[in-house]
Amino acid sequence: MRYLVIAEDRSISVLIGAVRKYDSRAYVVLVALSRDLLNPQVTSLVSEFSESAESLNKVDLKLIDVAVVNSESRDRLCELGRELRRSGVPLTIAYTLYVGDFRDYRNCGFDFLVSVSSLVDGAVGAIVGLDRWVEIPVSMFADVSIAVHRVFRRARLGVSLRDLTSEVTGTRGLVALYDKEHHYVTSGSYALTEGDLLVVAAPTERDSQVVIEKLNKLFMLAERVYTALESRRPPG
Repeated sequence: MRYLVIAEDRSISVLIGAVRKYDSRAYVVLVALSRDLLNPQVTSLVSEFSESAESLNKVDLKLIDVAVVNSESRDRLCELGRELRRSGVPLTIAYTLYVGDFRDYRNCGFDFLVSVSSLVDGAVGAIVGLDRWVEIPVSMFADVSIAVHRVFRRARLGVSLRDLTSEVTGTRGLVALYDKEHHYVTSGSYALTEGDLLVVAAPTERDSQVVIEKLNKLFMLAERVYTALESRRPPG
């Protein structure tokens, strides 16, 4: 496979490293939009399976299978994406820090958009968003909605995996549970403990919300029962 990497910041190393991780013999053509980026750290990535070009017009795009483009400028990103699309590059990917609404990335010539900020937000949120539902952005790859819930105080409620799966029966979503050691839980009698991770997967965001609403109602009911039992517990 022949890859084209176009970047204007130090993400060049990240992008080439990612390509090589999953395709160790990938032939990479590098276009650095800033000459300052062609430093030893970057040029050391150039090997027998790599080359660099001073500008995009010096690259034979008919030989490129996949293009990965980074730019902090949305206009520049669109300009590059449309040029790659016009040239017939089969697969184009935009890699950006842009945090605004960029739903028109397909109109800019890209098949996929990887928003670094949303991936970081999702990853961090899945860890620190205790007893909250956090959306994990995967819509850029597939038409599916994923949400996760890191269990903390709700671990005291005695909710089991069987309770969870029964609650979502009849919906278009699935619920999975991983313990804090990252092991997939299959025992229906397993009760939630601190650090466990609940994962909801559904075909659409609306389907995912239906599942989440049902699970939240289950937690609310369990909280009422827990509070009632605690109020009757003798002091000490």
